[in-house]
Amino acid sequence: MTGRLKYFKGLAQDPEYDQLLIKFTNGCHLAYEAPRKLGEITLVNDVETLLEAKRLGPDGLDSAFDLSAFKKVLAGRWAMVKSALMNQHILSGVGNVYSDEILFQTGLHPRTKVNQLSEETLETLFYTMKDVLRTAVDCQADPEQFPDTYLIPHRRGDGKCPKCGGEIERIKVSERSAYFCPSCQAEHPAFNKT
Repeated sequence: MTGRLKYFKGLAQDPEYDQLLIKFTNGCHLAYEAPRKLGEITLVNDVETLLEAKRLGPDGLDSAFDLSAFKKVLAGRWAMVKSALMNQHILSGVGNVYSDEILFQTGLHPRTKVNQLSEETLETLFYTMKDVLRTAVDCQADPEQFPDTYLIPHRRGDGKCPKCGGEIERIKVSERSAYFCPSCQAEHPAFNKT
């Protein structure tokens, strides 16, 4: 949620909205910058205990989280696919922006129900999720660094779809904004179980 880590040497580079600043013995610093103050920093001795206490689902980029595990956590869910991807108790690491991108790259309408997805679509969704999250890491979550074929650089009021050039629309899905292309992500029976 707009938070990021910044590693730097001189304090002149200290970000304006740092919420935590760590000074290392080599003279460098690590700052957690969060202008919206929506992040949380926790010091723990055991990551597994924290994950259990917060009831967090598996990390979407965890190498142990494979297609079989993905299908298992989504099995029997009646939620809209965007809501399911963002539910941190089901799957952690996918927020609002990345759920929009995953659905855009997959060609799924954000309000499509999980239980309507075919096995083939679930597989496509899984591998697209992995690709989008890896791209986010590679781009350091900077919207300006994402490929122009992604929705992320075009998420704004007058944004155009990078695939078809149509208008990007914004709707509410479970009280969250969802950006999508109504042409490229139309509700389509090909994605549904037959």
